[in-house]
Amino acid sequence: MSTVIDNFTRHKSERSFTDQPIDDALLERIISTAWRAPTSVNSQQVSVIVSRSAENRQKIAQLAGGQPWIAKAPIF
Repeated sequence: MSTVIDNFTRHKSERSFTDQPIDDALLERIISTAWRAPTSVNSQQVSVIVSRSAENRQKIAQLAGGQPWIAKAPIF
């Protein structure tokens, strides 16, 4: 149990990104893992849209209230 607690307490949000491409298999693993995460009602009602387009990420960054890290991420 302590490893679970340790993982939760080490959590942090990261908003500095490189332009390193993300492999499709890794992206699928990340999304699959997130989809399986517990929710308050255990319903996993999730929709995921992936954008690799710099133009689209820039638009999303503006629509999200001027969040520049969205535009800088290789995938959003």
